[in-house]
Amino acid sequence: YINMQSNLRIPALALLFLLFPATIWAAQITRGPMLQSVDLMGITVVFWADKPGDFELHYGIDSITEYSAPVTVENLRGEVRLSRLDISTQYQYQIFESGQAVSEVNHFRTARYPSEPYSFVVLGDTRSDHEAHRTIMNAVGQEDFDIYFNSGDGVVSNSEQ
Repeated sequence: YINMQSNLRIPALALLFLLFPATIWAAQITRGPMLQSVDLMGITVVFWADKPGDFELHYGIDSITEYSAPVTVENLRGEVRLSRLDISTQYQYQIFESGQAVSEVNHFRTARYPSEPYSFVVLGDTRSDHEAHRTIMNAVGQEDFDIYFNSGDGVVSNSEQ
């Protein structure tokens, strides 16, 4: 405890929190990461965090320690464009803030050459019969596919989202 005055005692940890609130707790990803604008040699990674700051996206083919890209999170949204990637290649990535991992290790694949075959799943009308939907999704999860499309109808009524 730190005695501020004879009648006011503040625990030292609380005082640190008041003086340095942004550094006391690690950031958390609140939404995402999501992948956008995938092409032959690039991809955009987007995520939302619970606080602004300077983040890093670590990525690579064999290890997340091969490359890194800075991500400034403003208005709680972070976005980074990765370019000069290998075509039709799977990468792993993880988001860090202040040297601490704030996401799981995730994966993405750059686009394939147009002549390369690919597989996809299309699913729709998933608003009801949750048990049947779970069974289908478990089966889909066992397959090796490149793209997943959901054509919508994911709510029971217009008042639900």
